[in-house]
Amino acid sequence: QMLGALQELEAACARRGPSGWLVDDRLTQADITAGCMTTFLHESLEVFANGALPRLAAHREQCEALPEFRATHAPWFAPAMKKTP
Repeated sequence: QMLGALQELEAACARRGPSGWLVDDRLTQADITAGCMTTFLHESLEVFANGALPRLAAHREQCEALPEFRATHAPWFAPAMKKTP
């Protein structure tokens, strides 16, 4: 299911205008949501490795280049597993 949704977003990125944003020619909530979600997937599951989903990866990079994204980015980390006796 996740891969299917990412492929739909990849297709949406292929249809976008010259601004590179998903809706209209400006940053919208759609871009913010997609940017946050794809950054998480990039850092946690490396879904963009080996050139997969290049247009969606470019959209993520466009979002992450914004000062507001850079200022609020919290890198993903794997939670520590509690050992049980």
